[in-house]
Amino acid sequence: MSRHLPHRAALAALAAAGLTVAVAAPGSARTEVERYEGLVGWLFDNSTRSDGVSGLEEDLLGVVNGELDGFCVGGEPDTTQVLGRIKDGAVIDIFERNVSTTISLYDGGGLDFFAWAFTVYCPALEAGDAPPPVATGTGILKTRATIDETDFPSEVVIDVATEVRGSVVTGDGDRWVVRLAEEYTVTEEWPPEPGPPLSVEFESHFFGIDVLNRR
Repeated sequence: MSRHLPHRAALAALAAAGLTVAVAAPGSARTEVERYEGLVGWLFDNSTRSDGVSGLEEDLLGVVNGELDGFCVGGEPDTTQVLGRIKDGAVIDIFERNVSTTISLYDGGGLDFFAWAFTVYCPALEAGDAPPPVATGTGILKTRATIDETDFPSEVVIDVATEVRGSVVTGDGDRWVVRLAEEYTVTEEWPPEPGPPLSVEFESHFFGIDVLNRR
């Protein structure tokens, strides 16, 4: 098996997990844990939830570890540096644990995140009147991308799970305990020679925002 694929697939998984890699060394031993430093940010909404959400939750939009202003200019939120690790092997783990991060929640008025950002937030920002978050706070981030290349080149399977739990404070001074999470699988078919994947399939298992407690 080519040593080029694990690093290539790892970068693909980092992109799938919302990570823009600044430094990521390919390493020389398949059992070593490599460290990387990257710009990380996540966007959440409840537009695809089928398990039932409260009236409060259904309009919530979330930004984790970033600010929205950069999204309007360059298509991505302004994000901050996070240090993570890549554990190499036949199954590659890319993970971050117990990382302190920021949480900003907005009222999307029933729109999904991208519709709200492009039709409401960005025009208002350009006019100098961007809507403020309904609540802000901090949380603990855990994220993991597992890349299974056992069947390469016929298939590479990437499982991604991200969760942020924390507390936010509203403009009225109420404190909410919140959970923002996503889980999905990306299945890629790769060619024998270096190049882009021949096909990519995406399956979402969960994506949403929960208000666990209000006080």
